Amino acid sequence: MVRLVVPPPPRGDGDAAAVAAPVGAAADPALLGHALARLEDEDWGVRRVALSAVGELACRGDARALAALLLHLGDEDDDVRQAAAAAVGRIAEEGDQEALTSVMPLLEDDDEGVRRAAVNAFARMSRVGDAAALSRLCALRREEDDDDVRRALASALARLTPRPAEASAAASA
Repeated sequence: MVRLVVPPPPRGDGDAAAVAAPVGAAADPALLGHALARLEDEDWGVRRVALSAVGELACRGDARALAALLLHLGDEDDDVRQAAAAAVGRIAEEGDQEALTSVMPLLEDDDEGVRRAAVNAFARMSRVGDAAALSRLCALRREEDDDDVRRALASALARLTPRPAEASAAASA
């Protein structure tokens, strides 16, 4: 079963996707450990699959997994940075300042897939009504040229904008 999560280096993207598919949400600590170990593989495809596996296997707030993921946000490969951002967004707790700060540079990455994953991660980690997050996302949306990233930004803004009931509840607290 471990080979399904952490395969030998794939021969191409199709192979990498095929090995990631059977993982599911198995919460086996041994599988998570094997996936974490493969994050340092020299093959970018293996790193990408391992990042996705860690994002699926680790529990939200898992400090060990999150620390390992944060190291890959600066990977030289676009696909690896995209997978790292997505995994960080799944694992980091809402309001985790270290994770938010680490993802911020990817909001302006050269690759649109990385930007889209960073926007989604940033929105998952930010708190509803966070003025700084809303301001940052609004500014990015004005400057963004890619339609998919603009849609992700619009969705993130909708998620983080307080609804009237939330705003009045927060004001009375």
